[in-house]
Amino acid sequence: MDNTLTVVSWQRLKLSGVKTVLAFDEEYVSLDTELGRINIEGKELKIESLSKESSDIEIIGNITGVFNLGEKKSPLSKRLFK
Repeated sequence: MDNTLTVVSWQRLKLSGVKTVLAFDEEYVSLDTELGRINIEGKELKIESLSKESSDIEIIGNITGVFNLGEKKSPLSKRLFK
C-alpha cells in the first residue's frame, strides 16, 4: 500500500497508512504508520476524521511542523533469525 501525506495551506493534513494514534492534544499529534512514527506539531489541532478501515486521518488546525521519525524497523529477532 502506498502512503500519502498532503498538507493544504498548513491548515489541513491528510495522511494514509495510519495504524495507531499514539498521542494527541491541541499542539501535538503522534502517529504510528506503516512506515514508522510521524509527529505533527501546531496550534489548535483537531482530528477531523480517522478511518480504521482505510487507515486515513485528517487533522485540521495551524500546522507548524511534520516530522518523520524514521522508517519502521522489523523486530530484532526477525533480523537475527532470517
